[in-house]
Amino acid sequence: MARVTAVITSYKRDVKTVERAVDSILSQTFSDIETIIVDDNERNSVYSEGLKELCERKNIVYLTQGDNKGACSARNYGIKNASGEFIGFLDDDDEWLPEKIEKQIAAFNDDPKVGIVYCQGNIVNEDTHKIIGVYNSGNIKNDLLFQDILEKDYIGSTSQPLIRKKCFDTVGEFWEKQPARQDYEMWIRISEKYRIRGIKEVLFNHNMHEGDQISKNHNKSYMGYKNILERYKGSYERFPKAKRNIVRILRNVCIKKKSFKCFWYEGMYLYLSIVLLFSKKR
Repeated sequence: MARVTAVITSYKRDVKTVERAVDSILSQTFSDIETIIVDDNERNSVYSEGLKELCERKNIVYLTQGDNKGACSARNYGIKNASGEFIGFLDDDDEWLPEKIEKQIAAFNDDPKVGIVYCQGNIVNEDTHKIIGVYNSGNIKNDLLFQDILEKDYIGSTSQPLIRKKCFDTVGEFWEKQPARQDYEMWIRISEKYRIRGIKEVLFNHNMHEGDQISKNHNKSYMGYKNILERYKGSYERFPKAKRNIVRILRNVCIKKKSFKCFWYEGMYLYLSIVLLFSKKR
């Protein structure tokens, strides 16, 4: 039976919340799971003491790089220290439902060409504990190709996919200098070499709460998408629908950050829409 490594990266999170995430891993119906917590707090942080005690009490692996280096650096450190054939990342404030790993492992179906299996999740209000929506409600496809992922981020949160560890040997680590959407850039990179499979089942809880989130930082979001567009420029030229979609996203982010660049992206979006319209009529 394959082994799975669950990696939780934690930064300035209440230890009770982290313990909830840990317990959701320990409650999995799939038995062979190695659990790693990567402490991404500053040196001598009060949060670190709680994480160390939690790892000792739950008999799980505690790792630290000695300082705050960011979530992607912490995930990469977890990958380097993972012994599993598959890796699942879990945000320290999210939860896996009990059958998540068992069902995702089954969906790989021993096919070495499948690199990721993703799923749906509950969107939960952290304050009321009520389910307020479904994560990936309309984004599940049985098989995704590179063109599909380039066109749209079907996966999203790192808490939900299960990833073949060999993918990282093939495509490399998370892009640490990327200010935002590092997860999306990784899914694009993996989809160039591997197939991605979806399960239309709710298998995790994505907890929504007030606080600092990269997705709310419009400047970082803009640079994240802009970097993706530049890194995959050649591929976007081959797939104009995908290029139009990322240009639309950049336009919307520029509107939110009140940048005049929104007019440039609006013009590019209209131009690409016309190109696509005439290409369909041929």
